[in-house]
Amino acid sequence: MKSSRGLTVVEVLVSLLILSFIVTTSLAIFFDRHDRLERAGQVVRAYQALANEAEVIRHVPFIELEPGESTTFQSGRAILYGFPDLETVVRIQETSIGLKEVLLTVRWNRGQRSAALTVLRTDTGGGQLW
Repeated sequence: MKSSRGLTVVEVLVSLLILSFIVTTSLAIFFDRHDRLERAGQVVRAYQALANEAEVIRHVPFIELEPGESTTFQSGRAILYGFPDLETVVRIQETSIGLKEVLLTVRWNRGQRSAALTVLRTDTGGGQLW
């Protein structure tokens, strides 16, 4: 029988290569997960801001919804704090008599990311909610 005194240089180098591959891959996965969670949080906050603005639009009397485009949300943009290169758009169109389409859009990250919501308002002759 041959007695062994330890590991060869090749064995040590291969084990270090495997270990560095595992560590590098783990770090890449961790940072990718962090980026994905941040983007998902931004999408959730963007849709929450759109829902808030849709509620405000629902309470505006139909006759006061003037066709045109605006860059301000009446509900505010505090929930969108920290978004890079934020842009909000409210576009109102009268699609037919007694029907208005309100398109709410949030764009960020130089327009690469966006979320939109369309609200249809109809003139029922009633109160502000419908």
